[in-house]
Parts: sequence; structure tokens; C-alpha cells
Amino acid sequence: MPSFKKVSSADLGKYFPNTPPTFTGGSPADGGSSNITANGLFTTVFDADSIDALNRGAIIFSSSGSLPPGFSFNASTGVLSGTYTLQGINQSGANYNFNITATEGNPQLPIKQSVTRSFTLVLNVPWKYRQVVSTGYMAGGYQNSSLWSNVNRVTHSTDTTTNLGDGRIQNYHYKSGATTLDRMHIWNGGFVTAFNMRTESRQDRGSINFNGGNTGTIWEPDREFAWVNGEGCSQWRRWQFSNESITSNRGSGFNSHMGSISGEDRGIGWDNGGYTQRFLFSTESAANAGSSAGAHGQQKGLSSKDDKGYGGNQGSYNGGNQFRVTNTSNESRITIVGKPFGNMGEENYGHGQDKGYCIGTYDGSQNNRSFILTYSTNSGFETGGTTQPKGHGGCSSGHMGFRN
Repeated sequence: MPSFKKVSSADLGKYFPNTPPTFTGGSPADGGSSNITANGLFTTVFDADSIDALNRGAIIFSSSGSLPPGFSFNASTGVLSGTYTLQGINQSGANYNFNITATEGNPQLPIKQSVTRSFTLVLNVPWKYRQVVSTGYMAGGYQNSSLWSNVNRVTHSTDTTTNLGDGRIQNYHYKSGATTLDRMHIWNGGFVTAFNMRTESRQDRGSINFNGGNTGTIWEPDREFAWVNGEGCSQWRRWQFSNESITSNRGSGFNSHMGSISGEDRGIGWDNGGYTQRFLFSTESAANAGSSAGAHGQQKGLSSKDDKGYGGNQGSYNGGNQFRVTNTSNESRITIVGKPFGNMGEENYGHGQDKGYCIGTYDGSQNNRSFILTYSTNSGFETGGTTQPKGHGGCSSGHMGFRN
């Protein structure tokens, strides 16, 4: 009969290090702490070394604590695997704490040594999926001398709009705004009109320290801050969502209309002459962009989560027939493509997960013409009445918000 010797917890610990070998997104990586980062498809192998150099017998694993949805631990093989699921709001950096215990499996030993390690699994959710956008809201705008105060809900799964009625926001036109996870804000002159996208009710927020029209807005992905610029504003001003306040002079800007697109780490804005600035979120610094992202401030911008944005290639208040497609991560021109229909400007743009929406525009008169653009192909089509905004004869120069 082979002889066995009892293994100390120190010896056992040699086979069960504080940080196990990990595979993150398909690439092996050894860490130096007890944090494991899961980015997409994920497998971690705990060392159940098959060589019985210490006559310890097989290692038996067990687990306790909390694992994310879609993750599991195989006690026989020592493999932790899974893939995060996309349900509702997925915030990057969510932590799950769990313990793995390694116990020597020698059946001849009446008392077995064990070692327990504690780990934190950190979900690293890509920007595109930190919020899964399912619903948009088109607010305000105007036709001729009539300013609208209604809001239309846009349901992305069915591409339909529903008029929620008048008085949902202060009536306005030629203004920009910013959207948190729950509320849509619009800078209406020196006043902030706001709409709660959860309760679908008006929630105004008082005054701000500038009287601006024809402004544009950019926002960072986690919706802690947004920055507004353009006519009547004349500089980059930071809007802080947590206390709903605005701060002056985060960098010089535009004195004319501004169109804009937002990416993961920067926003890009352009004025009536096509002069284009990029604004880095991390440093709150503005500089000339790598290429002109739009022809005119009234050729508005459509953002996406695919590292690209769309600005008009020609025209002003109308006359836009093409998009300049810009890479928002390096400010380079990707291509120029035709708009789903031409001669437009003053568009009401809102973005979704895989497609963008124009809900009302101007082609010489304010109208309810609308289209859907698919980001992957840079192509789209004009939609019918089910997608068009309702409750008025026509609408342009409004603002759109979005939520999960």
C-alpha cells in the first residue's frame, strides 16, 4: 500500500495561490490582487495540479458567496466560467464577492487540511451595454410661429411613436439638452425644463447662468456630466447631473449654432462654418478636431455607441442630402453617405443600441418626416406615420432623450 503524509495548509496554499490564473476575454493574464475582471466571455482555472508531488491526493474545491448571473463554478475541475447577461442597466464595475476553498482529497486522512481564498469578480461592461437603450422621447420643437410643449415616446422594438400630450415640458425650439438615466433636461434660454422619462411627467429644474439658443450638447457615457456650447453660451459649460447645476468656462467655444456628436471618451461639435472642436471628457479640454464633422450648426448630429457619429455634409437649415460619418475615437472621416431622404436640416435626432432615429425635420417647412438609420451599414429608410411624431402639424428643432 502506498504511504501518505498529511499536507500542511501552507503546502496546500502553494497549489492554490491568492490570484488564480485567469482568462479574460480569451487572453490569459495573471493578476496581482484578488480582483478578477470579467469582460465578455470568461473562464478562470484554479490550479488542481494533477501531479501528486506531496502525496496529498486530489484537490477538492467548493465555493460560497455571490456569483453574477450567468456564471458558475465547477467544483470537480476548478473552473469558474460564464458570460455576463444584458438585462436592464448594466453598470461597469459591479462587484461580486465569493470564496473558493481547496481541500486535500486524500481519503486515508481522517483530518484534511483546507485553504480558503476570497475573491471579488468585477464585471467590466463595455460602453455599448452599460445602458441598453430601448425608448426615446422627442420633446418640443416648432412649426412656423407655434412652439410645442408635447412629448412623443418612441418605442424602439416596434418603431412607433405615442403622443403623451401637451404641457410635458416648457414649449421651446432651437435648444439642446442632456439626458440622465431617468430625466431629460433642456436649456430653454435661462431656464431648465425637464421631463422624467420614468414617470413621463414634467420636472422643471429652475434657472441657469446663461441665456442660450441654438446650442449643442455632448455627454460622457456614464451620465455624470454633460457639456453645452453654442450661440448665447460662447464657451463649454459643464452640467453636473448629481446636483443639476451648471459651471462656466470649461474651454472657449462657439458663438453660432452648434451641432454635435458624443463618443466614449470625447464629444465633437461644429459651428455654422463647419469649424469643428473635440472636447475630451477626462481633462475637460477643447482643441481643433482631426476633421470637420458637420457643415453647419443646423445640420444636427446623430450619435451612436459604435465609435461613430453622423453630421450633415452640406446645407444649413435645410439642404442636407448626405452625412459625414466620423470616427469619434480618433476624429477621422470614415465615409460620406446619403441621408435616407434629402433636403433636410434642424433634425430631431435620438440614438438607440443599433440604430438611430430622426423624428421630425425641416425641408423648407417644419414637418413630421422621419427615418431610421442602421449604424452597421450606415444606411436607412424613411418611415411612415407610425414612427412620425404626433400631436402637431409638423416639428423641427426639438430635442430627444433616451432610456433603457
